[in-house]
Formats: sequence, C-alpha cells, structure tokens
Amino acid sequence: MQTKKSALTVLKNVHEDSELRIKAYLAAVQCPCGSLANALKDLLEAEQINQVGSFIVSHLRNLRATSNPEKQQAKEQLKEVRTTKRFPEDFRKFSHNIEFSYLLDGINVGTTTESNVIFSQKSFLPRSASLNLTTEVFGHSFNLLELGIRTENLERALEKYFGPRGYFNVHEPKEVYETARGKLLSLTDKVKERFQQSTRSKRSAKRSDIELIADKVSFKPPLAS
Repeated sequence: MQTKKSALTVLKNVHEDSELRIKAYLAAVQCPCGSLANALKDLLEAEQINQVGSFIVSHLRNLRATSNPEKQQAKEQLKEVRTTKRFPEDFRKFSHNIEFSYLLDGINVGTTTESNVIFSQKSFLPRSASLNLTTEVFGHSFNLLELGIRTENLERALEKYFGPRGYFNVHEPKEVYETARGKLLSLTDKVKERFQQSTRSKRSAKRSDIELIADKVSFKPPLAS
C-alpha cells in the first residue's frame, strides 16, 4: 500500500522526468484498485506531458484487450478508465506500450509478448526499452525472455558527430577516412607491439629457467666397468 502511494506521488509530480513518472505508473498498476482507477482518470484529464499521457493511454488500451491471466485483476479494475485521443500516438517519438497475447482456454496454454519504449521529454531518443516474453502452461507462468536497455546522454554524442556542427559535417569525407585509417593503423601497431613484448618476455623467462636448472644439475660421465 505504501509503495503504491509513493508511486502515485511520483506519477502526479509534473516536475519529475517523464521516464521516472512512467516507471512509477508501472509500479502502481501492479496493485490495481478502484482508488487507483479514479486517480488515473483525474490524471489523464489534466496531464500536460505527452510522453506520460501517450504511454498510459497505450498501456490501458492493451490492458483492456489482454489475455494474460496475470493481468486479469488489473484489467477488471482499470477497464473503466477512459482513454483520450488527445495524446500523440507516433511510436517513433513518444513513449508507448505494446502487447500481443493469446490464451487457448481449452488446453490452458498461452503466450504474452510485451514491450515498453520510454522517452524523456528532455531527449529525442528513447531513454529505455524492454521486452518480455512469457508463456502460460497449465496454469503456470514461465518467463522465457526478458531484455532491457537504458541510455542517457546518447543524443549529445550523436550531435557531436552528426549534428550541424558535428565532426562529420565540418570535415571532408576524405579527411574523415584518412583520420580513421590512421587511428586504426596506430591501434594495430600497438596491439602487435604488445604481443611481441609478451612473447619475448615469455621466451626469456623460459630460457632463464632452463639455465637455472642446468646450473643445478651436474652431468657426470658414466663410470667405466
């Protein structure tokens, strides 16, 4: 209960980054109830951040259509939360939830594939992405695959190299090629030098060991019979 309350506090704070607010929303819907449904209704009516609104709307739409047995309680509790069309739906620019699920009731077998792509309002690139593949067999859920990735400040690196004043825009292609070629050759030479040094040190170590053993062993001619 305290966790859900804390998550709702973060979700309602419009000064927080949209990534953090969306993750707070995902934490809150793990404990669905009538009060949460009312809170989400009020939130969507007043929400001004498109990243947050777009994600919540896409998640609620998928929740109403889900066949995942583990989400049936959330589906029942939150089905009356009306989703508005005023938030953008361009998945290339805005946070969104995607889900594909099916369940064969006759044999109680099903699969759910879910993906979350989350943007920050401060970046034109996704801040985090996740993929989850779960299968349901005879009433038991098995997590087959779960992947997640998070990036930060990647847009600065891209702007540094590909922006209007980036490296690739202020240098000629030939110059870029020659610079890259020079760095590659330099790296190759360093690797080769390290390898040769390592090989020489091993050889000298083996030779010194042999000489040390030879000094300790005295070879005497066999006695005449």
